[in-house]
Amino acid sequence: MLRDLERRLARLGFAAHGGIADTPASAWAWARYRPFQANAVLPQGETKPLLALPVAALRLPDEMVQALARLGLRDIGAVAALPRAPLGRRLGVELLQRLDRLFGAKPNRSRRAS
Repeated sequence: MLRDLERRLARLGFAAHGGIADTPASAWAWARYRPFQANAVLPQGETKPLLALPVAALRLPDEMVQALARLGLRDIGAVAALPRAPLGRRLGVELLQRLDRLFGAKPNRSRRAS
């Protein structure tokens, strides 16, 4: 169905790249940053391919993407592997919220990131 929609849009002169995943944030990231040859549909519960995407797929402000790059954190997997509390203190709660949206996680409200 997704491929059919992309073809129909192409016939109308629109370039479209769709993605289907568990959350709106992961579908957006997958549609825009997935490897060209990768399937547009991520199977339910499959998050491993998201780890290879660049941090820009988190829809962060450019300044934050640049700050992460200066720290050597260029893909989502590198960021997600770090402990949450120090990450939130150093780079802000927005980064943690974007990760949570991407992976469909519900943050533990009893712990503070900042």
